[in-house]
This record gives sequence, C-alpha cells and structure tokens, in this order.
Amino acid sequence: MPVIRTADLSANLAAHLFESMNVGVEFLFDSPFGFGRAIFTDTDPEELLYPEGWYYANGTFRNKHNSSTGLYEEIPIAKRDGTLWH
Repeated sequence: MPVIRTADLSANLAAHLFESMNVGVEFLFDSPFGFGRAIFTDTDPEELLYPEGWYYANGTFRNKHNSSTGLYEEIPIAKRDGTLWH
C-alpha cells in the first residue's frame, strides 16, 4: 500500500489537516484582509501542533526542505485581527 507523507501534501490540504489538529485555527482561501489564502489564530504558532514535515517559520506555515519532491509551499499565519505573525 502506498504511503503519502504529509510533507508532500499540497499546502491547502496540509492547512486543512493543521486546522483540524488545533482548536482555534481557521484556514481561509480568500482572507478578508486582502492577502489571499491564510491561516488565522490568536495562539502563538510555535505552540501549535503541525502535520509531519510542516512547521512555522518567518510568519508562515511551510514544508521547505521536507518535501520529497523538492517543491515547497507556504501560507501566511495571521492573528484574527489581520496582523501577521512574525
């Protein structure tokens, strides 16, 4: 049976998984603050659970250096008031 590593999921699928793993996290494709897709939480991103291969860095949810394809994606993480985490 083939295994799909979560680090190789598309950012959108991984963000939905991330959302389901953490209370108070919301993933939106079209944020109301004009920066497209984003993850919203008022919890410090360093305190959240992440799918294998995904992590928080430079204000984003990302899989850089962890995908087996060499391609990576990232999604900004913001507070509910639209302020980006940094």
